[in-house]
Amino acid sequence: MNTRFLLRVLVALFCATFFLAPIFLTNDVAAQEPVPLAPGRQFGTAPRVSPADARKELASRAIPASPRAPRTLATSETEATPEIVALARGLKNDPKLIFDFVHNYIEYVPTYGSVNGATATLLARRGNDWDQASLFIALMRQAGFTANYALGDVTYSPSRLANWVGVSNTSVVGNVFANGGVPVVGVSGNWQITRVWAQAVVGGTTYTFDPAMKDYQDIAGIANLASALGYNQATFLANAQVGATVTSDYVKSLNETNARANLATYSGNLVAYIRANLPSANLAQVIGGRAIITTELASYATALPYAISSANVQTFATIGDAYRHTLRVQHAGFDFTFKTYEIASKRMTIWYDGGSNAPVLRVDGTSIVTGTATISGTRYAMTVTVDHPYAGNGGTFADQTATLNPKSGAQYAWMHDFNGASAELLAKRNALLAHARALGNAESSEIVRGETLALMGQMWFYEDTLNARILGRVGKVVPITHHGAGIVGQEGGYFFDIPLGYISDPTSDGVYISRAHDDVVRV
Repeated sequence: MNTRFLLRVLVALFCATFFLAPIFLTNDVAAQEPVPLAPGRQFGTAPRVSPADARKELASRAIPASPRAPRTLATSETEATPEIVALARGLKNDPKLIFDFVHNYIEYVPTYGSVNGATATLLARRGNDWDQASLFIALMRQAGFTANYALGDVTYSPSRLANWVGVSNTSVVGNVFANGGVPVVGVSGNWQITRVWAQAVVGGTTYTFDPAMKDYQDIAGIANLASALGYNQATFLANAQVGATVTSDYVKSLNETNARANLATYSGNLVAYIRANLPSANLAQVIGGRAIITTELASYATALPYAISSANVQTFATIGDAYRHTLRVQHAGFDFTFKTYEIASKRMTIWYDGGSNAPVLRVDGTSIVTGTATISGTRYAMTVTVDHPYAGNGGTFADQTATLNPKSGAQYAWMHDFNGASAELLAKRNALLAHARALGNAESSEIVRGETLALMGQMWFYEDTLNARILGRVGKVVPITHHGAGIVGQEGGYFFDIPLGYISDPTSDGVYISRAHDDVVRV
């Protein structure tokens, strides 16, 4: 029995019981406090923006121009990388098998705009409808078919969308999409959202393919998890508060000894219960979860499945910049804006030139931009800005800027995660590191040390993702990670500085729960 997930369960239970249970608010968006767009992990909500208003807002959105380096940056969301070529071949270049793969094995994320592109979505095994369309189109094009994007305002029933995003209360569906940056408006008791799907020509006929729209089934966890743990909320809270300062706004000096002792007891009880009753259980079968209902495409469709109606539909071969997420880095003489799909799943490092100590920003080892000369040992400001193609809050929802202060002469991996951290990505980067070492590269080289630092950062993002999923399930929220960014560096010793992060956590059952647990657990 692999019990690693038990620790995550117990931590989540601790957070949910101590930090979630005492504080409840209604799910009124206006009642949820606004969060300043400042450095540090942020938790925020957005008002609903209609598809029509979103189109007006995004029409004027522009991305700062930066010279591209196509040899290493992804050339498009649908680039035929080795992973895409191999997968298309493995799926026999068959449109039905390609659709089934994306539909059945890529989890849906309720965000808006082009984030990671095809290859990073494949590695992440999750993505919004834009990214899932990119993966499908990339595979279809590699298989020799003409395939394009379709964008439109689509109306669905509340129950259809509730199943899709994983909420038990249909009245909160609009909040989930709003907090993912998705344009949404109520229409005659239904919801209209702006979304993307694909069109492809097969046998001379243009068909509709919507791999992101899928049915989920709920997985029941242990019926009475508290009983299996031997857990009593009042007792646990009382023990944790012995010697602590507890007010209506915060807690201080929790009794760690008592909390650890209780958690150890609960852990033993849970292990014993699982061994006796669920010896082959996965995490979802313990705390509950959901899974995609897999299907096999029998025939090609000419209309969107489940849609009540669609409007303002347009098709295009390439996604426009107005719908792309970006990451801008300004430091010691350079100013470069990346479209996030260009760097998704790639290693980014900042090394200082040995002669002039000019910072060199590299992606997978290739120099992208070089700054001006610096003085070794001196710190220089680095300003980083994340910009999302969301229309909420006047187009600023979830956008963030932070200033870091790296030291000239030190070595850094520039970390970025747009909901793409996964075990598959870690395996890929580990293989690249092993290959670099096998070729005899020095431990201090950019390819080895840079990859090592990048792996440390990606592991941090991945563990954070797993933690968010558990907390979301136990706390009955839909955790939506918009971004995380910062540096992992070596200045004598190793350190993490991840000042950028934005998460939305709309309720899944209609009861809004304070975010205090996130601030405590995830920083």
